[in-house]
Amino acid sequence: MADSTNAAVAPRVCVVCNKAEVELSTGSGLKRCSRCQKATYCSKECQTAHWPQHKTVCRCPGTTRTNPTTTPLRPPHPLLFNYFKDFDTESKTFEMLIDAFRLRCDDDYAWGAHYHGIYGRKPPLPVFRDFLARAKAAGMLPRWWDEEKEKECVRMAMEDEHFNIKFAVEKHDIVEHYEDRLMPMTLRMAAENVYGGGYGMGQRPMPEDYVCQC
Repeated sequence: MADSTNAAVAPRVCVVCNKAEVELSTGSGLKRCSRCQKATYCSKECQTAHWPQHKTVCRCPGTTRTNPTTTPLRPPHPLLFNYFKDFDTESKTFEMLIDAFRLRCDDDYAWGAHYHGIYGRKPPLPVFRDFLARAKAAGMLPRWWDEEKEKECVRMAMEDEHFNIKFAVEKHDIVEHYEDRLMPMTLRMAAENVYGGGYGMGQRPMPEDYVCQC
């Protein structure tokens, strides 16, 4: 009888194309779904193609799909906790909230395979309202923030020519608009404080009870 410790271990494969990890170029390896840590992919293209099917079963370990949490979380970047409170005007605060949200949506799509809002060909407003609710619950909004100010912010987000959640924004757009190569990092860190985590390199993983608005 063969020793069980010497039994061959089935190679990990991409769940889409069945390409084995040993077939990939040295150092690349298979990538795991950043949310459930179970599904494995050989490329972003395979992950993107699989998401419509995978999102119905994708869960953070040990969690179930419930209503989005708005429980305040310890901010990953305490120095930016008051970021949305420090602008001179209300309109500037609205602008920064909108751009932080828009860049986060692009990062969610690129790194986390979350197709919410315009990336999922759905209305972006419910996702933006969820973003504002989380920011408020975390204590990140100015003291003057109330229902009327939220309506003004939402109105700008839906009607403004530039700061509009119906249009995507990427890193290079942010750099060009603000003429600041560090602005994308600042907005990403501010958004990470809102959600309690993020996707991509250098970000703290999302909280286990996070529920995506896809």
